[in-house]
Amino acid sequence: MNRGSGLWRVLGGMALTEPPKTYATVDGPAGFGWTMFAGTMLLLASFVTGLYGLTALVDDTYVKESGLLTGSTTLWGIVLLAVATLQGISGLLVYVGNRKGAIIGIALASLSFVAHLLVIGGYPLWSGTAMVLDVLIIFGLSRYGFDG
Repeated sequence: MNRGSGLWRVLGGMALTEPPKTYATVDGPAGFGWTMFAGTMLLLASFVTGLYGLTALVDDTYVKESGLLTGSTTLWGIVLLAVATLQGISGLLVYVGNRKGAIIGIALASLSFVAHLLVIGGYPLWSGTAMVLDVLIIFGLSRYGFDG
């Protein structure tokens, strides 16, 4: 189409141009979104697990000790804080595309799932939320986390 024609001027020169690239249209490797989702969920699970661990350590009246399968709230608070720290590190490794981050993330999400399953009687809402996040993390990392 000639730039001098009427249609070109009416459309403001936009008729023959491509739409601007946005984050939604940027080409990336297959599974990039799932990998970033898993990294974000690892960081979110780290936050939830850490919050639960701090709650168990600081004010154990929020956690029903009779609902714990084994141990005390102090023990589980320390264990959950350690898991939360490792989840955060793994989430950052997934963000930078490190395959070891995916392996560590799957292992930690599995460990976190089991840990929350053992303390689900103590605080079912937070444990249930963390367990759902762990399942989504395992799916995202096992499906696309090794594509590098």
